[in-house]
Amino acid sequence: MASSLALALAGPARADKLPCEGVTCIIGIPVAVAYVGIVKLAPTPVLIKALDALHERDMPTLKRLVDGHPELVRLTPEQAAALAKMETEKGQRPISERYVLSLEPDESVDKGMIEHSIITGNWDMLEYRLKTNRRWAAAVDNGYVLLLAGAKTGNLDALRLLLDAGVPADSHKGGAIRAARGEETKQLLLSRSASSPMPDDPAAKDAEPCPCRPGGKAPTRETEE
Repeated sequence: MASSLALALAGPARADKLPCEGVTCIIGIPVAVAYVGIVKLAPTPVLIKALDALHERDMPTLKRLVDGHPELVRLTPEQAAALAKMETEKGQRPISERYVLSLEPDESVDKGMIEHSIITGNWDMLEYRLKTNRRWAAAVDNGYVLLLAGAKTGNLDALRLLLDAGVPADSHKGGAIRAARGEETKQLLLSRSASSPMPDDPAAKDAEPCPCRPGGKAPTRETEE
């Protein structure tokens, strides 16, 4: 898994503010300040840069990141095994909501926090968590996160780039296909999938909508503050 932690090694370092979420902000600030005072936050994770480029429809930057960081779109053997196991589980919440591969069952709280940041499109909080929990950067199913984001925004250029790079069109039981915005987007994913997606789960209709602002614009650090 160590090689996958290259995810956290790109971009200029900067002193980011700690994102706050309700009372957890009050509780977390003293610990976070103490931590940052001793060790500066890691540089911006490549995944965050790729999400920004995808939502800004900056295809040259997205291609450069994908070409230079294969861990963005390829699972490690451990992740592939975890995904295979996850996709056979029954009685769990919709597979399209499950973006994080938990390799250790007793770490479900950390997993849930990172999942929540992705589901709600809170990239600032996701970035902070990947910086302060480097080993979790290797547990994020990056290819699916990017593919789903592209499907929900109807970004055909990004989808083609990701599919050509090897992201499975029907991973997570076709979650990206079911979330596709527009018939053309759905057909592109279907044409590149090895199988048809699973029937829609009624509970999936309650899932968080596209992780972007109304009108298809991605959240920015300014709008999140």
